[in-house]
Amino acid sequence: MWSHYANNHKGICIEIKVNEELIKKQNIFLKNIEYEEKLPELLSKEDGQSKDPKILLSKKLKKWEYEEEIRAFYNKSRIEKKRGIELQIGKITRIICGVRFSEDDKEKLKKLINVPFVETVIDFETNDIRIKM
Repeated sequence: MWSHYANNHKGICIEIKVNEELIKKQNIFLKNIEYEEKLPELLSKEDGQSKDPKILLSKKLKKWEYEEEIRAFYNKSRIEKKRGIELQIGKITRIICGVRFSEDDKEKLKKLINVPFVETVIDFETNDIRIKM
């Protein structure tokens, strides 16, 4: 995932302890991704209507199954005029730094947030990314 989502290991992963109460209050729905051989059709074959976006956005191809992804959906009955919506889902518990995350950026980030920072390393025998001990 680091090479796909974190600018080739130069980014970070933010670990969050999810607060169920906050999620319910803000009408947020968490969904485990379902990995399938083929992605679903966008329109129903029976009536040509669009399928539920949550269902469509909760599917990925089987080859991505190793990601064990969870997606958060926000239900809002009216359209927001703002460009973004601030949601609180829990507390940041640690920052996991990519193998190529710069020390300079790490120091800047440490000044902004007071949580543990963890470094990663590549295990070249297995090609796994591991937390540096």
